[in-house]
Amino acid sequence: MKLATGLYWSGMSFGIMLGFGMPASALGRLSAVYEVPGRDSLKSFARFETQQFSLQKDGRSLEISYLLPSELTGKKSEVVRFSGSAGAEESELYLLNGPNGTASCTESSAGMTCLLKMKNLEIDVAARNSLLRSTSSNLSDLSKKMEVAENFRAEPIGVVTYRSRY
Repeated sequence: MKLATGLYWSGMSFGIMLGFGMPASALGRLSAVYEVPGRDSLKSFARFETQQFSLQKDGRSLEISYLLPSELTGKKSEVVRFSGSAGAEESELYLLNGPNGTASCTESSAGMTCLLKMKNLEIDVAARNSLLRSTSSNLSDLSKKMEVAENFRAEPIGVVTYRSRY
């Protein structure tokens, strides 16, 4: 994949620009999900649609950015950015760095998955908890959402996955 490629996230859909001007619709819709690793019983509470997702790929270089879920940070505009390049020639592994940590991204025909280790995050626990209370339908759900958020605060790691939808 030697073409310059750019993906951008806006609302509920991605746009794609390929170096030769192929329209985005020819590739199908993509989605990006942020997931906090943890126990299986918390899995359904640990997945978040990313907002303002951006991916720029130029040859072997890659840059990604997106808003961290406010359910984890209590902030509405905690943007994280990572950039770097693929390892060896023809490698599908990209090693990225940024002010908020590191990312190891693996590309496949289905999309890309990035394992993230975050640092230097601003987490407003009171605002986060208030948001979680306002979006929870019952105490059991609230407890699970709080556990996911606390797990993230204690160990800020995650997985972002971008996939094609047909």
